[in-house]
Amino acid sequence: MTITTYFKKIIKRQTEIGYSFPKSLNHSADEKQIKEVENSLGFQFNDALRQLYLFANGSQTKTDMNVDDCLIPLHRFLSLSDAIVYYDNNIKNDFVFAELFGNWITNDKPGKKLFPFLADDLHCFWVDLNDTTENYGRIYVAFSGGESPEYQFNSLTILFQIILECYRKGIYYLDKEYDVLLCNFIKYGELCQKFNPDIKYWKIVTDIWKQHLAGE
Repeated sequence: MTITTYFKKIIKRQTEIGYSFPKSLNHSADEKQIKEVENSLGFQFNDALRQLYLFANGSQTKTDMNVDDCLIPLHRFLSLSDAIVYYDNNIKNDFVFAELFGNWITNDKPGKKLFPFLADDLHCFWVDLNDTTENYGRIYVAFSGGESPEYQFNSLTILFQIILECYRKGIYYLDKEYDVLLCNFIKYGELCQKFNPDIKYWKIVTDIWKQHLAGE
């Protein structure tokens, strides 16, 4: 299935559980807007990212973080204009880029052809668009809270497949009393590992979560 198909099914499921995020989606971007962003950044979208923004140009920006702002728990779907601002703040400054994107364990660092599309106060999901590398199209998650950045998903399409499964299986669920979207992190980690079996991050982090819940 395509990004558009997954997104439509996600929205259908969100509506079924009473989640208001679909109402916050912006209208789709057009090819002209995407081209302007590509020219501004100096690199091109891949097919999946283009499909994503041709479906919806992010969600509405609000000054506070409400449950209806978020595609997944706590993470907003950035509009093209918000994404450019986020890119400029985190990548154009060489010092910030080195701090956020350098993995202290592996010593690896991606190139600067990265596009942010999901973000909260500490984390951001970036599509790697460095088209001459083996990581082209994979999803890189960077942290501003001291955790090493990692490639966590093999593609944008796989990520959206996982998001759909999380809504279908109740891994993402709405706490209606407090009006907040929550996540069963152990089941989420296991699902991510299933769909990205070559990425060791999920096995490591899921084991840590299980040990934490067991009180070890």
